[in-house]
Amino acid sequence: MHYLFEPRMNINKHVYSLIIIRVYLYVFVILKYLITLLQGRHILIIFLLLIETTVSAQQFSAEKAIDHIRELLLLGPRVTGYSGHYNARKLIINVLKKNNNNISEQCFNYHSESKKKYQFCNIIARFSPENQQRIVLGTHYDSKQFDDQSKNVKSQLVVPGANDSASGVALLLVMSEILRNISVEIGLGIDLVFFDGEEGVQHGENDVWFPIGSSYFVSNIDMYFQQKPLLVIVFDMICDKNLQIYQEKSSLDNSFTWVEKFWYSAEKLGYTSFIKQHKMRIFDDHSPFILNNIPAFLVIDYDYKFWHTYQDTLDKCSQKSLEEVGNTLIYFLKNLTASIELK
Repeated sequence: MHYLFEPRMNINKHVYSLIIIRVYLYVFVILKYLITLLQGRHILIIFLLLIETTVSAQQFSAEKAIDHIRELLLLGPRVTGYSGHYNARKLIINVLKKNNNNISEQCFNYHSESKKKYQFCNIIARFSPENQQRIVLGTHYDSKQFDDQSKNVKSQLVVPGANDSASGVALLLVMSEILRNISVEIGLGIDLVFFDGEEGVQHGENDVWFPIGSSYFVSNIDMYFQQKPLLVIVFDMICDKNLQIYQEKSSLDNSFTWVEKFWYSAEKLGYTSFIKQHKMRIFDDHSPFILNNIPAFLVIDYDYKFWHTYQDTLDKCSQKSLEEVGNTLIYFLKNLTASIELK
């Protein structure tokens, strides 16, 4: 039985191979006919649709983002001078090193109005560093020192900072896993910048608040850029379970087209958490760039009732919210060069 069965298998394989070859030839002829019939402009439409399908299929790992937030919170307060702040820097750098070997720290001293000296450190990861045309994705990693928003709080309670600012850090750390390929694909250099000192000096100082790390970065931008960045996007407070991201007013004034394209990206993916209305003007890490005529916009859900309170904890964060922001960013980046005249 065995020897009778074997030749029949060989014959079937041969016939099957001929059928497959003939099918491929038919498909080739049909495609050739379609190309001739549709001509160039229609082919472009089909190509763009294929790209759009691919972009939509690439999913942001919100589960990994939640894990990063959890890891950051376990370190304690991310306030300059605290061990949690130092360890957060090391954690960020160690995660970035898994996907990038072009990482640097921009550390500097800041003297408060009371003449005390504090050290702040921005963290920078560069993808396609040889490319002079670059975009910046930024967030801050320091956290508020004490709760200054809760009513009837008699003692100084530490702010965990799950949404403000661990959510933005988590977003960029997950993005670091795929940005090398995206950077090459779109033909642009991409920089991740984790700003320090967005919460100001703290430590009981009475200095006028301003975003220290991003301001220093912008004032020394020639250290990293031969020409100004094409675009800067800053992310802050993006894991709220009731995510509602309005368009920030100064972002619209400075970068209306880019803001519209980002919100359009969310719309294309079917996300309703991005609302095409402006609600307020916010001074944040995007502001120093705007003040220096660099296109920049802010992605933030500012209506977060646990902002700067001891209740800004991991349970307030949503994987769904992180996924929506992450997938929108991926979609936006992958369609970015259609809006930029590359030199």
